[in-house]
Amino acid sequence: MRGRGGNTAFEDALFLSQFCPKVYLVHRRDAFRADQVTVEKVKNTPNIELVLNSVPAQLLGTDAVEGLKVKNVQTGEEKELACSGVFVAIGAVPQTDFLKDSLVALADNGLVLADERTHTTLEGIFAAGDCADKYYRQAIIAAGSGAKAGIEAAAFVNLHR
Repeated sequence: MRGRGGNTAFEDALFLSQFCPKVYLVHRRDAFRADQVTVEKVKNTPNIELVLNSVPAQLLGTDAVEGLKVKNVQTGEEKELACSGVFVAIGAVPQTDFLKDSLVALADNGLVLADERTHTTLEGIFAAGDCADKYYRQAIIAAGSGAKAGIEAAAFVNLHR
């Protein structure tokens, strides 16, 4: 999967700002792909600090997170941000381009259309994980849908021997 869009980190920072006294939004550029309304909301939220032209370099702490070292991509300068948690938020689109000219139906956003049993529009092809998950995009949910797809694929193979 590759990142595209830009709202994910900004929306997540706004959400976290409701519960956290301080939120750092570390962004590798100084320009944003997020929509302007969301960017302005983040900029106007007092407990969100934008850390621009920077990338995470190292988690700090022994038994728990105590901070994050970030590196400026332009200067190479590193600085430490005090924090007790790190939430990684990157947007992503599924890498399903290879299916565009197939009989597997795709949504406009590139997601594979599959039913609750992971069946796609092409018999014998099953979709699981983030390429078929419109809402959650969580590893545990992807693992569960992968298990379902595996069971369905095994049943399909056994039926068509």
